Amino acid sequence: MLEWLEAVVGGSAALRQLVDGPVAEPEPMPETDTVVQRRVEETDLLLRDVAADLVNDDFGRALRQGLRRVWAEERDYLLRPRSPALLAAGVCWVVGKANGVFGSSCVVTQARVAEALGVAALTAAGQPLRRVLADCWHSEPARPDMAPDLLLLGRPKLLTASTRRLLLRLRDRATAARDASEGDVLPSKVES
Repeated sequence: MLEWLEAVVGGSAALRQLVDGPVAEPEPMPETDTVVQRRVEETDLLLRDVAADLVNDDFGRALRQGLRRVWAEERDYLLRPRSPALLAAGVCWVVGKANGVFGSSCVVTQARVAEALGVAALTAAGQPLRRVLADCWHSEPARPDMAPDLLLLGRPKLLTASTRRLLLRLRDRATAARDASEGDVLPSKVES
């Protein structure tokens, strides 16, 4: 479980430092050439609308953190999708999957978000963007039975408060179980 949690948040140090709380408002993006600036602004508005209409403000900040991360790490990607709606769809899919927002037990579905954005589907836009937003993991550890089905990004800034709370509970339980099992090891006999 601890290995999987480390993959979710970006390593053992990030797991130890993980705190509860809402997603921070992303830093403003510096102005850039007009085409990129316009694409970022249009995409940002779409992400705000989706979060306000379908999920919540915390998820909206996580979406905008995702857009900010794309801008910071692979600015050229901002122009690859044919429209701001497709870029927004990709960000929604990646950040949504990283937070367990979509699923049969959830109110929000990918189809609903796609409809709100006016695109056919989220997955096709999200799969290529996953490579941009995911921190480097050579191999993904298997998801433990008790763990939620989350897309492993290794980026705690993209995790909502509810996802962080869940991960903190899992971390604390896994740490307690590990510590208890280490306490069960009997010391070896000292020869006299």
